[in-house]
Amino acid sequence: MHDFVLFPLMVLADWGVRHAVRDGPGRRIPLLNHVRIPLLLSAVLLLLFFPLVLRDPASDYRINSGLSVEPYLWRWLGVSAALLLGSAGLYVLRTLRSRPPDRG
Repeated sequence: MHDFVLFPLMVLADWGVRHAVRDGPGRRIPLLNHVRIPLLLSAVLLLLFFPLVLRDPASDYRINSGLSVEPYLWRWLGVSAALLLGSAGLYVLRTLRSRPPDRG
């Protein structure tokens, strides 16, 4: 399953991210990993919890635990947004710190 389905999908996703986020010649801090890492962590979370995130009706989660699967989608989206926003903030901080001081 990994070699024939997941690996080609990961390669396509990485190729898409690399072409969407092109680092210009003046950039000192590469942007690619600040996009790649949060998306990878979000995909791992989705892979771990996909029946609950996608609200699979065949899941026995509600019967076994007595809890609803409703909040899982919003929590996954919230964690994904927090990862991306945190990475964006870190990128901005690193970019501002790597800038040479103005000598004017």
